[in-house]
Amino acid sequence: MSAGEAVTIARALGLAEAEGEALYNVAWAAMALGDHVTSAEKFREGASLQHRGGAHALAYLAEAGQAEALLAAGDHESGMRIAESARDRALRDGFPYAAARIRLERVQGLLDLGRLTDADLELDALAAERSVPDDSFDKLAPRIRLLLFRGDAATAEPLVRTVFDKMRSIAALPTNLAVLPFVQVLVATNQVDEAVATMREVLARFETADGPVSLGAHAYGAFHAIEAAHRRGLPDPTDLMEMADGALNRALRTVSPTGSRTRFGCLIPQANALRAELWGEPSTDLWRAAYDAAAHVGAGLALPVRLRLLRAMLAEGVRDEARTALSQVVNDARTTGMEGVLEDALKLARRHRIPVAGDERPSILDILTTREREVLEVLVTGATNRAIADKLFISEKTVSVHVTNLLAKLRVTNRTEAAAVARDLAP
Repeated sequence: MSAGEAVTIARALGLAEAEGEALYNVAWAAMALGDHVTSAEKFREGASLQHRGGAHALAYLAEAGQAEALLAAGDHESGMRIAESARDRALRDGFPYAAARIRLERVQGLLDLGRLTDADLELDALAAERSVPDDSFDKLAPRIRLLLFRGDAATAEPLVRTVFDKMRSIAALPTNLAVLPFVQVLVATNQVDEAVATMREVLARFETADGPVSLGAHAYGAFHAIEAAHRRGLPDPTDLMEMADGALNRALRTVSPTGSRTRFGCLIPQANALRAELWGEPSTDLWRAAYDAAAHVGAGLALPVRLRLLRAMLAEGVRDEARTALSQVVNDARTTGMEGVLEDALKLARRHRIPVAGDERPSILDILTTREREVLEVLVTGATNRAIADKLFISEKTVSVHVTNLLAKLRVTNRTEAAAVARDLAP
């Protein structure tokens, strides 16, 4: 029996509480499909029925779901208003757990907006209240997001492992809330082999799934792991590329236009842009679309995507526009405390010799000529001199001269050490 059929039967029998629970399931299904408007409405209907039936604890959890659906779709005004009202009423009526769950949805909305300090204060207050267990998924998920925004993957690692291991043990299909942060932490802490293996496992379990939001999010996680493997010169995970390609294509076929403009749905256009980069295709227009989708949800969610857009623009020679925008990204990252984005933005500026306010540290790559930088960028992928020559349309002998010169300038003894220097400086 489907959730929709359960609603119909419960309504026909006049079972208000059962109908409310069934509407709750319909709402979650709609959110998984990226239809947050329907999701919010079904949560609202379910909460109303459960309040009338006296099931107030369930009703407040449904209101938390309504707030989540609105916030994740970028309707922060409505989402925050509902969250604050529902939390106050839940506390008044003696439901501290439901009130804390509602407050956690507000924290996720603050993170979407890039209001990291406000989110941190809310999480500290929730920790003091202890209405939700410290090791619960709902409580750890926003803390992990906050740490990743701040570039603190080392602190996030034990937390995200707790979440992922728990989710792996109880869920047939791990959620993107557990998988994507896990892979991001693994990549940030140079555990790329595990990131690749994790995404193989996850996508294998999603082989017959059809929810576009999860498919797109997991495809993005896989492409992120593949990109990291390429940067570190690891064997090309072609099987994972095929799995991610299939997952993304299924997501693109089924996601609605509004579904890709939600907290996790916006990972679908990001995955599409990242796939183009991995294929060696122009990606600037795709990253523009991805940035537009993320910006609809919130400025905090959009800032890392804007930086990826600028990387693509610089790679494709759109330098003038990128110069101005890069300074804005640096300033926004400093203002919001998004240290991870700030570090990557400064690396990108140094790599392309773009001056930004407040960054006085020169890049070691500044001592290389433009051609030596180009040679180094291809060398990092593990390419031979012949492959570099073919890529840059120069002779193999010229490549050999450039490699010798850049090794001396970087004060390293071999290509592996030179590649390591370049990777350390890469955003």
